[in-house]
Amino acid sequence: MKRLFLVLLVVAASTTLGGVALAVLAGPLEDYIGVVGGGSQPIGPTFTVDVDVFTDEQTFCGYQHVLSFDPTKVQVDSVTLQESGNFPYFCSSSIDNVAGTVTSACARLGCGPGAFSGTDQVEMHCIAAGGSALVLVPDGTIMRDNLNQPIPISRYDGSVTCQEPPTPTPPPGVGGTIELRDSGAAPSAQQSDSGVPLYAALAGLGAAAAMAAAVGAWYARRRWVR
Repeated sequence: MKRLFLVLLVVAASTTLGGVALAVLAGPLEDYIGVVGGGSQPIGPTFTVDVDVFTDEQTFCGYQHVLSFDPTKVQVDSVTLQESGNFPYFCSSSIDNVAGTVTSACARLGCGPGAFSGTDQVEMHCIAAGGSALVLVPDGTIMRDNLNQPIPISRYDGSVTCQEPPTPTPPPGVGGTIELRDSGAAPSAQQSDSGVPLYAALAGLGAAAAMAAAVGAWYARRRWVR
């Protein structure tokens, strides 16, 4: 783990003029490397986890962080190292999706005086449901000054929870069964052209026909008697 950082540090320190180092007392701000992001993520789409690096040590020369993760839950796609400041940097990174680690390191060329603040971006995606800690490995997450001495720092880990995408809900009326119930109420009456319910109109016609037949029979009987 430390080999990559040491190589970068040698490159940086080799350009220091006469090996002269500036020793400035640290200010009140905290020196740290911390994970920002993660949270809940769906399986498949990529998302970004930031690794923030900050120091106000004027003798700062370089840093390295090793981020470990559960390779059965997430996989790392790429790393973008974003340096800031007025000094050139030499940076490198490596991804191991089998072991579940991503190593990133930056060294200041010449180790000139000045504090450092930057954010490295780790792009990853979930491959299975479940949680994965995003841990900064202590012995691989370090800062060094221009004398190759460690700068005391705080480390802040993170985590990500991978979730299955929700099952889509079928639209109403598609699939399933329709239950028909008899409420006990009489069926609604179909209307005739006159606005009278059709079954009532038919009943009226039947009554009229019966009455006409009775009158006709009475009239015929009366004529026969005469």
